[in-house]
Amino acid sequence: MADNLVDPAAGSYSLNSRIILAGEFEQPVGYRIRRPQGTRDWLLTFTYGGAGSFGFDDDRHQCAAGDVVLIRPGDRHDYETREGEVWKFVWAHFLPEPGWIDLLQFP
Repeated sequence: MADNLVDPAAGSYSLNSRIILAGEFEQPVGYRIRRPQGTRDWLLTFTYGGAGSFGFDDDRHQCAAGDVVLIRPGDRHDYETREGEVWKFVWAHFLPEPGWIDLLQFP
């Protein structure tokens, strides 16, 4: 299993509420990101194919096509491609405008 311990989301970049870092991944089994300190920004993911899973402390949540995951700054987490899958997802790191915080309170 590959571990990405040097994480650009925890690295030296500068975000403000007018900048969004985003991309698309298609990752086979073995892809895993660990963020024991979380990130300094919000992370939003949308799975459009395959399957992955997110871990938050002792909880593990599976995600499949159509699932959206929103992670708050500082939330300890990890995520990985599920066995036998190629996880296809888009992601965005962002800092919301102050007035958006209420909109980010997902159930």
